[in-house]
Amino acid sequence: EAVARQVPVVTTFSGAVGEWMPREAGVVVESDDVAAMAAALKGVIVDAGARARLRAGAAAARAGLATWAETAGKVDAGLRGVRASGSV
Repeated sequence: EAVARQVPVVTTFSGAVGEWMPREAGVVVESDDVAAMAAALKGVIVDAGARARLRAGAAAARAGLATWAETAGKVDAGLRGVRASGSV
């Protein structure tokens, strides 16, 4: 959602966001590295140039994101497939 709104992201590798987020849209640090997280947050907050570059990266990445309707359709199709297979 942040990328879709062109908001720079600061996250960790310990979740899905760290795996899929385009690096030009944000900063990803190790989940147990408090100093790196603090530095990343400070950089995004204090450095207007870095913030502008990340916003531009988020804007570029936004074009490749699925819409909510597309995402809902994929989830629906997946759930229907599971149901049809009798797995649930």
